[in-house]
Amino acid sequence: MRASWCRPVPGSRLKGGQEEAKNWPERVEDPSKHEHLPDEEYNELLQNWNKSLMNFALLVIDPIEVDLVELGVVPNRRTRFFKTPGNYGLWSEEELVP
Repeated sequence: MRASWCRPVPGSRLKGGQEEAKNWPERVEDPSKHEHLPDEEYNELLQNWNKSLMNFALLVIDPIEVDLVELGVVPNRRTRFFKTPGNYGLWSEEELVP
């Protein structure tokens, strides 16, 4: 997974074609476990490690309401799911007009 964070942005133009993709790292390992490597290999490992960490982000979403519209059924359905205030994260639902 870390190796995929060393690649260019997904959906961007592949400027060098498939030859560029061949140069992407296949694995990125923790450099602290490979300090015995020659300087050149260790520096490349460290560079890939740092690049993968710089390109990683964790997005946490805590929704308070979800509106589900089902158009594939007849009659169409619509349901609203929402967190009940003061109920410590318990969800309620109600049917709505689609």
